[in-house]
Amino acid sequence: MTTHTFPWQSRATALHASSGFAIWRAILVAMLIAGMLVAFHAVVSGANRAGEVRRQSYAALASAMRDCKALPGPAINRCMKDLIARAAMPEASQFAQTIQSASAQDE
Repeated sequence: MTTHTFPWQSRATALHASSGFAIWRAILVAMLIAGMLVAFHAVVSGANRAGEVRRQSYAALASAMRDCKALPGPAINRCMKDLIARAAMPEASQFAQTIQSASAQDE
């Protein structure tokens, strides 16, 4: 049985066998993997920072709500409304509904 060889196979084999091609291919693959790792790290770090900011804003809002609830009588509602108006979070509308329902239950 004879094996067929195509004309480009001998050139491709010679090119692949040359020392420069294999080294450059390995360098290119290594650089590609390093770039993907850097991109992944940037995405994860950004998500981590965003989560930390969100956690801090919720903690500040919870502290402000606790301070509002310590006020006497009708000042609670005024304080809660001011707090809702100043909330600068994307989830402010959902959080505002939660605050309003909680203050309605307290009355």
